[in-house]
Amino acid sequence: MAHSAQLELFREPPSRSRELLVSTSPRDTRRATAINLGLQIAAKERGADVVHWSDPDVQISKYERIGFNVYYPLNVLNIEPFLRRYGLGHPGGPQLQAGGHGVSNLAGLMDAYPIQVYRGEIEGHWVDRKGYHRAKEVLSEPVRDGSKGVVELTRGCRYSCNFCEYGCTLGGSYREKPLELAKEQLLHLRQQGIKRVNLFSVNLAGYRHIEELIDFCQFWGITILNADTCIKGIEKLGKLLPRMSRLHLGLESFDEQTRISNKKGITDEQLWGSLEYILQHTGGLYFYLIYGLPGDNYDRWWEAIHRLSELRRATSGVAMRFDYSISTFEPSLGTPLEGAPLVDFEERTRFKLRWAEECLKAGFFNKRYPDLNKVPGVWGKEETTYRLLMALKRGGQRVGEVVRAVFKNGVTRSPSMAQKLKFLRELEENNEQ
Repeated sequence: MAHSAQLELFREPPSRSRELLVSTSPRDTRRATAINLGLQIAAKERGADVVHWSDPDVQISKYERIGFNVYYPLNVLNIEPFLRRYGLGHPGGPQLQAGGHGVSNLAGLMDAYPIQVYRGEIEGHWVDRKGYHRAKEVLSEPVRDGSKGVVELTRGCRYSCNFCEYGCTLGGSYREKPLELAKEQLLHLRQQGIKRVNLFSVNLAGYRHIEELIDFCQFWGITILNADTCIKGIEKLGKLLPRMSRLHLGLESFDEQTRISNKKGITDEQLWGSLEYILQHTGGLYFYLIYGLPGDNYDRWWEAIHRLSELRRATSGVAMRFDYSISTFEPSLGTPLEGAPLVDFEERTRFKLRWAEECLKAGFFNKRYPDLNKVPGVWGKEETTYRLLMALKRGGQRVGEVVRAVFKNGVTRSPSMAQKLKFLRELEENNEQ
């Protein structure tokens, strides 16, 4: 079916009844603190009811169309249990669709069911060259969650780093919400008593009008909650930094050559100059890093740890916090690194041991960690979860067959070790046949 036909089919309102959106998250996110913004936008755009895949008493007969929101690839495991529970997927039943960032490689996984995959944004006006539906502008409504609010500022990313699935495919071209609309939405939330707002963006400093928006929020007594940004243009957040306990920086690697070769484009001069500037205004740094990028030079990482320690000592009056997330490189389809090898976990264990040693020497740790599972920081997935995820992201009919055999009841929190080992064992046996 042509992309334009897919778009009209999805956007055309049902003729007799409302639509149903099914959240496939392991836990019922309606009772969680995080907001699934894509699900919220889709529900408003379509006027749809929303249920969780584990809900036991859904009146399926009310709906002509049922859409599955797949926020993360592992959430695919929860589609089939819902279909079987309600006897869906047969001729004459509701039309089935799936969307969200996690469906990018759904082909082959759900071939046993007539599920139409919708890639991209629900309010899309056009289809990009990679087959994703895109909205021309960011016009989404603000979302309220208890005492907090979310105003989406940007979509896509200015940078298409080689390792980034969002920048290369999922996010699409970079777009911004008009400044006056952002102000109007913030004021609307403030008038409802909402004083804490997340300005949703993968790069807060990249929003062209961020300085004016910061002034606007300060004037109206609105606290900006999020702190995720790229180092480039960090000075635009100057008025916001003193109000932050820590700033979240997407760096990915401490090795300049690895950053440059993967289109991150941040030189060492820019990095350390920006860090000095940041620490003049706030005392907390949180780095997003990736272990396993091809050709990375980890000697530069060890040097960086000690340079950060020196910077902490040289910054008078600042008790610098150094926190981090070190995820595991995922060679995703649609990126220039899709053909790169998977991470070797024996090497990753040696890296983690050395990281802990260097952090201890630099004074960031105050004790040794014989149990590497207790090393501070947010670390990437353990090996079986990583291998399961990469199999799902690459998809295929054989993967789909094993998924249906192993995860018959879905995943209510996270896949058990027994399930993951069985999946990997049966997938290997299936591939050998």
